Amino acid sequence: MRLLTPDLRHLIPLEDLPITAGRIHFMRKVDLAGHIEFLNETWPVGEKWIGEYVRATIDTEQQTVTVWHQADVAANWRLIKPRQFRLDEPIHALLPQFKRNSPRCRDYWPG
Repeated sequence: MRLLTPDLRHLIPLEDLPITAGRIHFMRKVDLAGHIEFLNETWPVGEKWIGEYVRATIDTEQQTVTVWHQADVAANWRLIKPRQFRLDEPIHALLPQFKRNSPRCRDYWPG
């Protein structure tokens, strides 16, 4: 865990945080209707995936949601559903002060 320095803390607005370019990952189990739920929305994945765990990734910069499945630890991730995800707010670039210099999940997961 990395704590913010006082110099970084003052860069965070007191009002609503802006949406920043980046990715958000959700792991979900596909329900009996072939759907997953996140961010108070239901997303169709397909009946083929009922009972399976999938990873949904929101890319705020590209305004997309992609759903991925990995059959087992040794298997490659497989893209099973790309979708548009339109945001009503402007997308802000990540300030250089907040960028990490260490490996992140995108280095290990596709998309």
